[in-house]
Formats: sequence, structure tokens, C-alpha cells
Amino acid sequence: PPEINTVCSSPVPVASMPSPPTVEPTAGRGTTVPSSPTSSRSMVAPKVRPLSVSPDIVNVTSMSVILAYGVGRIGCQMSGDGDWGEINNSLKPSWLSWAPDWLWSFDYPNNVLERCNPDPSRYPELNNCNWEELGRLAEPVWPTPIYETIMAIGIFFFLWFIRKKLPYWGQLLGLFLVLNGVERFIIEQIRVNTFQEIFGMVVTQAQVISSIMMLVGIIIFSLATFKWKQRQHIATIDHTK
Repeated sequence: PPEINTVCSSPVPVASMPSPPTVEPTAGRGTTVPSSPTSSRSMVAPKVRPLSVSPDIVNVTSMSVILAYGVGRIGCQMSGDGDWGEINNSLKPSWLSWAPDWLWSFDYPNNVLERCNPDPSRYPELNNCNWEELGRLAEPVWPTPIYETIMAIGIFFFLWFIRKKLPYWGQLLGLFLVLNGVERFIIEQIRVNTFQEIFGMVVTQAQVISSIMMLVGIIIFSLATFKWKQRQHIATIDHTK
């Protein structure tokens, strides 16, 4: 119809059409965004700072790791995954009369390995034991997983209570490595393991790793203490000037 042709053929005024956005450069660092005709400002994206690790994050991580380690050993104790100790047929001492027998020696019934010999390579005389008949270890052993749980949770609470007394970055991390290394080194004395001869000493692989952990922990703790005390001393001198 004529009226439709008239409307379609009518040009749209240029003044009523929106103008395309323009990009305005900035003198500072950052990224510019398109500006509208009604505004002459340009928005600058904030400068990205390098990632920094807070001392609190390091402290919390150190304590969380040792706590998770202790909780994980509860699973080892309950499942009987072979992380037990050497044979322990000694009588429970009188000062431990209050403790349950399984805290002194345990035979891990229905262990997931279905093993009646704690360590076939170390106790060959027990290789003839029958798992189907026994359903447990032929001889009770040290329940080392529960010992590690007790020590790990103890280390966690110790670190928790002294965390505010170690204000320097790296101190708590270094102490955690030392205590965890000491714990692992001690428990390896009674755990079923494979021994190796290194520099004339008969040790286990876990003891080597524990020694490295202790050494690294001492270095980190010492460097952290020295470095931050030095900074504090310099800051005190500048303040007095």
C-alpha cells in the first residue's frame, strides 16, 4: 500500500542515530575501555600484582598436613594395610595397665592384605601359616599406625599453641619439618621395613627421608629467624635516626 512505501522510504535522521563508541588512550598503565559520547572518562584496569604467599597460609598448611597425616594413619590401623611394626611378644608394662592390649600389641584380624606373616622376608619361619585358618597375623606386632596418629596429633596441637610465638615467615614450617622428621625416624625403629646400607650404616629409606626433612627444617627455621631479626634490627635503626 502507498502508506507503507512512504514509511519505508522515509530516511532516518542522522542526528537520531547513536554514534559508535570511541576508544580513548590513557597516559597511565592499564587497559582502556570504550567511552560513550556522553562521557569523556576512560576506565583503567587495576594493575595486577604478583602473587604473594601469606605467612598465615604457610602456617595453616603446615599444621593441616601433620593433622591430615595423623588422621590418615587411623585408616591404616583399622584396615591393616601392612603399615604395622615388628613382632611384639613382650608383656605390657605395669605403667600401661590402664591402656587396652591392642595399644601395646595387635594381630590385625581380617587385614586387607589377608596376610598371616607380618614380614615374609624377615620372618621366614612363619611362611607356612595358613590365612584361611587364622584370619589374622600369626604373631602380634607393634601397632605403629596408632602411635603415629598420637604423635602427629600431638605435634599439631603443639604447633597450634606456639604459632603466635613464631611470628617470622618460615619458622613454623621449619619446625613442622623437624618434628615430622623426628617422628618418622623414631617410628621406623620398630616398623617392618626394608633396610639398606648407606655409608656403613644400616637404615631404612624412610629414615633417610626423615633425616633430610630434619636438616631442611633446621635450615629453614634458622634462615627465617636470622633474616627477619635482621630486618627488624635495620628497621629499629632507621626509626631511631
